[in-house]
Amino acid sequence: MKKLIVGLGNYGLKYISTRHNIGFMFVDVLAKTMNCSFSRISPLYDAVKINYSDVDVILLKPMTYMNLSGKAVVDMVKKEDINISDILVICDDVDIPLGGVRLRKNGSSGGHNGLISIITELQTDEFARLKVGIGGREHGDLVDHVLGKFTKQELEEVKIVIEESITTIIDFIKEVRK
Repeated sequence: MKKLIVGLGNYGLKYISTRHNIGFMFVDVLAKTMNCSFSRISPLYDAVKINYSDVDVILLKPMTYMNLSGKAVVDMVKKEDINISDILVICDDVDIPLGGVRLRKNGSSGGHNGLISIITELQTDEFARLKVGIGGREHGDLVDHVLGKFTKQELEEVKIVIEESITTIIDFIKEVRK
């Protein structure tokens, strides 16, 4: 069995610590927890493949920018023959307050361009997603908000949320579907 954990974000120095990159932040911490590091495996993504608790796990960071994330995900799914039910996508959500998380087995994109791309490319929404709150609906201009950097205080809160959520991700990895 193989599990694919996808952290959504935008690559490049100007996007480090932006709200839209919270998925990258999650998988970076997860990689550190699992004592591994990312490499450029394809022009489409950085990834690392490891065996964790007798499960083959692939951590993936699309290098396609958010709106084309599905291209990277579908390439890895085909290359590694991964079941859709064994995919977990981690992304930001402006409808959840900062610090909140929501795990879903499937569902709509909620207007998130990265999820729209993945759903379009996979031709299904039957994959799990961990949505991480960044707030924002109250800010008006969502583009500026999601592409804006976390404040120092927000970043401290995000670090706590990531640490607390790692167990949820590891539980997903260990879960055996029949």
